[in-house]
Amino acid sequence: MSSNDISFGIRPERQLGNLLSNFKKPGRAFIPGCGFGGTVLSLLESGWQVVGLDKHQEALDFIESSATQGQRKKLKLIRADLIDYNFSKLGLFDLIIVSNLLHFFNRAGAIHMIKSFQSKLRTRGIMLIRVFTDRDFLVTHSPPGRFYPSEQDLKKLTSGMKTIRSETRSFEDNHPPYGPHTHFSSELVLQKLLTRKFVPRS
Repeated sequence: MSSNDISFGIRPERQLGNLLSNFKKPGRAFIPGCGFGGTVLSLLESGWQVVGLDKHQEALDFIESSATQGQRKKLKLIRADLIDYNFSKLGLFDLIIVSNLLHFFNRAGAIHMIKSFQSKLRTRGIMLIRVFTDRDFLVTHSPPGRFYPSEQDLKKLTSGMKTIRSETRSFEDNHPPYGPHTHFSSELVLQKLLTRKFVPRS
């Protein structure tokens, strides 16, 4: 699966309804690696403010042209490479969706992004992280050092957050240049908890 594929990101996030059930009203969402914006557009239709980031201008142009005039007032699109992006430019978010994205980066870069995403969540904000695992078909077809964590590794990297849901699944896929193959993915829905300051006893 590649972000260069014309179909990348055109379908809405399959867990979007479940994610939105955690919120009483629309908030502010961030979709890194948003592709052609299926999730972005679905969130806009639900009344959310959305920031979408992708390095491919054609994908961002597609989202822009697909959004209504009213929706564009709640939409911010950023053309950037995630590994070089300064996350301090962003405000805080109620929802961040990171889906099948981190395997494009090496381990250090992926961990940096996970921590950056965590820092951009509001207290009680929700983050979905979905990654291809160390059992995935792509492991043997990717450059050495790419980020394919085990389920336990991913949980350790996000241990500072509350796990709402955890799922590991396999599914069949068929796309160029690989043809039929099997993916293994790990999915975490996480919530950022209130950080309490330590007050020493007198």
